[in-house]
Amino acid sequence: MAKAKLSRLFGRGDKLELEDGSYIPIKPLTLDDIDVIMELENPEKRSNAIKEIVKRTLKRAYPDASDEEIKQVSMQYFPKLVDKILEVNNLKLEGKTENF
Repeated sequence: MAKAKLSRLFGRGDKLELEDGSYIPIKPLTLDDIDVIMELENPEKRSNAIKEIVKRTLKRAYPDASDEEIKQVSMQYFPKLVDKILEVNNLKLEGKTENF
């Protein structure tokens, strides 16, 4: 299979290691996600944008996961998950996510 011409512009993922030694693969956001990325700048839309970014990231990592399963992810993982997603995508948020 030929390498895509723009493959050097594809983001690189990472993983978030959990306390039990397992990990969540974090795949980078793409041009299809620009709508929610732009909403991060709007304080009134930021919380919904973060929630959508987490959903999209988890769906990319686990395509077979249902929306209901994704909604059940515990808030205890949310700060580290959001921080890792922002890091992988070179995004910055004012404030800290530890207050989620």
